[in-house]
Amino acid sequence: MNIIFKFSLKSIKEKKFRTFLILFAIAVSSALFFASNAISGTIEKIYINKLSSSYGNSNIIIHSGDKSPSKYFSMNKIQKESSNIDYAIGSTSESGIYKINNDETMTFNLRGFNFNELQLMNPVSFMDSSDDKMFTGKKIIISKFASDKYNKKIGDSIELKINDSKYKFTVWGIAAQTGFFSNDGQTISAIVPLETLNSIMDTKGMVSAIYIKSKDSVNKEEVIEDLKSIYRDYEVKRTINDEDLKQQASGFTTPFMMMTIVVLFMSIFITYTAFKVIAMEKLPVIGTFRSIGATKKMTDFILILESLCYGVIGGIIGCFMGIGILYIMTWVTTPDWMKGNSAQINFSISQLLAAFILAVLISFISAILPIIRVSKLPVKDIVLNEIEGENSKNKLWKLILGILLLCISFGVPNIVPKNYALYIDGICMVLAVASVVLLVPFIANIFIKIFEKIYVFILGNEGLLAAKNLRENKSLLNNISLLAIGISALLMINTVSYSVGVEVLDAYSKFNVDIEMWGNMLDKNTERLVQNVDGVSDTYGVYSSSVKLADSSRTIDSVEGVSSNKYLQFYDQKLGDNPGEIFKELNEDRNILVTDSLLSRIDLKVGDYINFEMGKNKRQYKIIGTFNSVMYNGNYALIGEKYLKNDMGIRYYSAIYAKTNKDPQTVLNNIKDKLANMRLSLMTKEEMQTENKKSNDQMFNVLNAFSIMALVIGIFGVLNNLLISFMERKRSLAIFRSVGMSKSQIIKVIFIESLSGGIVGGTVGVFAGILMIQIVPKVTEAMNLPLEINYLWTLFVYAFLGGIIINVAASIVPAFKSSKLNIIESIKYE
Repeated sequence: MNIIFKFSLKSIKEKKFRTFLILFAIAVSSALFFASNAISGTIEKIYINKLSSSYGNSNIIIHSGDKSPSKYFSMNKIQKESSNIDYAIGSTSESGIYKINNDETMTFNLRGFNFNELQLMNPVSFMDSSDDKMFTGKKIIISKFASDKYNKKIGDSIELKINDSKYKFTVWGIAAQTGFFSNDGQTISAIVPLETLNSIMDTKGMVSAIYIKSKDSVNKEEVIEDLKSIYRDYEVKRTINDEDLKQQASGFTTPFMMMTIVVLFMSIFITYTAFKVIAMEKLPVIGTFRSIGATKKMTDFILILESLCYGVIGGIIGCFMGIGILYIMTWVTTPDWMKGNSAQINFSISQLLAAFILAVLISFISAILPIIRVSKLPVKDIVLNEIEGENSKNKLWKLILGILLLCISFGVPNIVPKNYALYIDGICMVLAVASVVLLVPFIANIFIKIFEKIYVFILGNEGLLAAKNLRENKSLLNNISLLAIGISALLMINTVSYSVGVEVLDAYSKFNVDIEMWGNMLDKNTERLVQNVDGVSDTYGVYSSSVKLADSSRTIDSVEGVSSNKYLQFYDQKLGDNPGEIFKELNEDRNILVTDSLLSRIDLKVGDYINFEMGKNKRQYKIIGTFNSVMYNGNYALIGEKYLKNDMGIRYYSAIYAKTNKDPQTVLNNIKDKLANMRLSLMTKEEMQTENKKSNDQMFNVLNAFSIMALVIGIFGVLNNLLISFMERKRSLAIFRSVGMSKSQIIKVIFIESLSGGIVGGTVGVFAGILMIQIVPKVTEAMNLPLEINYLWTLFVYAFLGGIIINVAASIVPAFKSSKLNIIESIKYE
C-alpha cells in the first residue's frame, strides 16, 4: 500500500503543469460553490447587523402609520404589557437644518432619548465626551464624521433650524460612526435629550416611536398582537423581519450558483480529459502490474487514489480560496451605505465541508469513466499497446444525445411548472452547453470540409495537413469545447448586463419626473407647499401600497391608485388605445390593471378576479387589462385611487413627484430649505438612475468575474491540450521533418491548426452563448425579474476574435518546442 501511495504522489509531482491545471480547476469550482452558497447568509448577517445598529437589542417597534391620527402618541398604555416586556423606551424624532454656508445646508436627523434608556437599548460608543455628566437641556451628541466635517469639538455650539425656529445646541459627546450615528450620505444623525426635543415640538409627554424588548420566555408574536389591540391606529411590528431578510438575501445566491454550475461543468470536462491522458500514460505501468499478478481492483485503486489526492488537495486549496472570494463578493455586492470599516463574512463549517466534498466528487466523477475503460482492457492489449480507437457507433450516440439535449434545453423551459422553473431552467442552460460540447466533433467536421477546400489554394499542403489534423486530434477538439464554454458564459453575462442597462435606461426615460420625495404624512397641503417652491413646474402625489394576495404568500410590491390622465403626464406608459376609458373603469368599480409579467406570475387571465387582503377585510378586484412595465420588477398594478384609499385606509401620499423648469439639483435644495421642518427624503431622477446602475453593476461585476474565471480555466486547458497534442505527435512530426519538412513548415502547420481551432471554437462559443441567452428570460422570469434581451453584436464579434487570439497565443509554446525537436530521439519515442 505504501508503494502504491508513493507511486501516486510521484506521478502527481512529475507532471507539474497538468497537476496545476487539475488542482486549479477543482479549487476554483469548490471555492465558487462555497462562496455562492455562503453569500446569502453573509448578506443576511450584514443586513441584520445594520438594522440592529439602529434598533439596538429591541425587537418590537411602535410608530405612526398612514391611518394614525397623529405622529405623536402617549406611552401610558404600554403599562398593560409590562409583565411581558423587559423594557419600553420612548423616542421622538425630528429634522434640524444646519446651514453650512449661504448656498449649502445639511439635514440633521435628531432623535430625542433619555440617555440612560438609550444606553440600555443601544449603547453609544464615545470618541470624546463632556466632563458634565448630565445630558439635559440643549445638548447634543454628534458623530465623529460630523465633528470632523464641520470642525465641531466638545463644548462648541451648533445652530439648527427646527420648525422655522433656530436653536443653539452644545456638543456634549462625539460618537463613533456606528448604530444611530451611521451616515447615509443625505442626513447626519444626532441625539438630543427627549425632554428638550419634546419642549421644542410642544409634545410634552408624547413620543413618535416606542422601542420594546419582549421577555425571552414569552412569545414575541403574541406580544405584538396584544400591542396591536392597544395601539389600534399605529404600526406595531418586529424591528427585524427574519423571513423578509432571508428572501432578500437568497436573491444573491441564485445567479452566482448558476455561474458556478457553468464553471463546475468546465472543471469536470478539463479534469475528465486530463484523467483520460493520465490513464493512457499509466497503461505500461498498469500492464506491468497486471502481468505480475496485480488484480484489476489494485490497478483501479492506483488511479482512484491519484484522483482522490487531486480532490483532497484541490478541496483544501478551494476552501481557503473560497473564503477570499466570499470576502471580495461581500465587499462588492454590499451597498455602500451598509459597509462598515471592513466586510464581515459569515459562513459555517458545514458549508466548508460541502465545498471540500464537492472537490473530491469532481475529481472522482471525472476520473471514474477513464478508470472503468482502462479496467476493462485485457492484459494482452495493455502490454502490446493495442488500444482500439473510438468507432463510428460510439460517435453516433454522441450525435443523438447532443441533439436530444439541445431539444430538451429549448423545449422544457416553455412547459415547466412555475414552482420548479428556476431550477429546471438553470439545468436546461447547462444542458445547452453540454449539447454543444457533444456536437463539437460534428460541427468541426463541417468546418474542416470548408477549410480543406479553402486552405489548399491559399495555404498549400501545410493548410490541408492542418485541417486534417483538426479532425483526428482529440486534444484540439477538446480546445474547441473549452473555448465554447468560456466564451458562451462570458457572452451570456455581458449580454444580460447590457440588457439590464438598456431596460433601466428605458424605464427612466419613461419616468417623466425630475425629483422624487417621500416621508411621513405627505398630503395635499405638502404638495401645495412643494408647488410653491421656486423652480417647480408641476407635481403629482402618489397613493400606493404593497398588497398581499388572499390565501397566498405572494405580495404585489406596489398597487398604485390613479384617478386621472395626470398619471400619464408623469409616466410615459402605454395603457391601450383609450387610456381615459381605462381610468374611468378603474374608478367606477373594483377593477385592476396588472403588468404582463405579474399576470403570468399569478397564473390568471384578463377577466379573472384577484382576492386581496386589504386591512382587516378581503376585497375582490377584476382584471380588466395588462400593460408592459419593469417598475418594481414588474410586480406592479393600478387600481382606482378612491378604492385604494378606502380599502387600505390610506390617508397620505407614499411619494410626491415634481417636474422642474430649473436645474433639478438646485430645485431639490430649494425644497429642502422651504420644507426644512418636514423629514423629507429627496432624490433627483439622475441620482436614482446612478444608484440603480451602481447597484446592478455591483452584481454583474462579480458575475463577470465568475465567467472570466471560467475562461481562465479554459485558457489553461487549451494550453495543456496543445502541449498534450504536441507530445502525442512528437514521432509523427519528426517523421515529417525526416522526409523534408522544414522547421518553419512545422510551425506553420501548428499555427494553422490553432487558427482553425480558434475559428471553430469562437463560432461554436458564439452559438452556445446565443443558446444560453435564449433561456435567460425564462430563468429571470422564474426569479420574478422579467427581462427583455438586447443584443450588442460587437460583443459577439469581440468574443469570436478573442477565441482565435487565445488559441493562436496558446500555440506559441508548442510551436517553439517543435522548433527544438530532436528528430532521432523523437522517432524512437513511443
